[in-house]
Amino acid sequence: MRGMAEGLKDIPPIIEEPGSNARKWAETANEIIIRKLKTNYGPFWGPNFIQSKDPKFFVHQALPFSEYRLVEQNLTRCKPIFKIGGHGTVGLQSLCGIPLLHSLKSRCLTENISLHSWPFDGWDILEGNMLVEWYPAIYNTGKKSDIDDVKACVEWARSMDNQGLLKPYFHPILSEKGKIQARFEGWILGVK
Repeated sequence: MRGMAEGLKDIPPIIEEPGSNARKWAETANEIIIRKLKTNYGPFWGPNFIQSKDPKFFVHQALPFSEYRLVEQNLTRCKPIFKIGGHGTVGLQSLCGIPLLHSLKSRCLTENISLHSWPFDGWDILEGNMLVEWYPAIYNTGKKSDIDDVKACVEWARSMDNQGLLKPYFHPILSEKGKIQARFEGWILGVK
């Protein structure tokens, strides 16, 4: 997360202003991965990428990771985080959001505000502030807009908590290996 927010030796930080460089960042990341792993393609694909003509390229590559995170394999309607652009994708938004999350976490640390990033900081629920990943389509079956998605997520969590049913969602049924993988990749609250 820090490298995406602050940049690394061979790759700049992701910025939003004055204009987003997230798509260019993904292209640069692909070039680095191709060079270092000696593959034909990098993992990011979609409109304006070479791989857009063959979205199944992941099957043909010797990459040390899957196109889909473990949570996306459990909730198959999710799009892969590596797809940048196109209907229903979140890859570009994820890239743009990571530096903002880094900034938020850094500021909370500086100001001594407790902030638990679930599941990265652990599976257990703690008192205080908590960041979780949502997939609004799980909860919002009505009108689709950013605000309606947020409302649906919050209403679901409040309802489950009021019924005493929320806690199990913070401990999805995963093997020990799966828990380690999901702590690295992230998990969507509400997917068991």
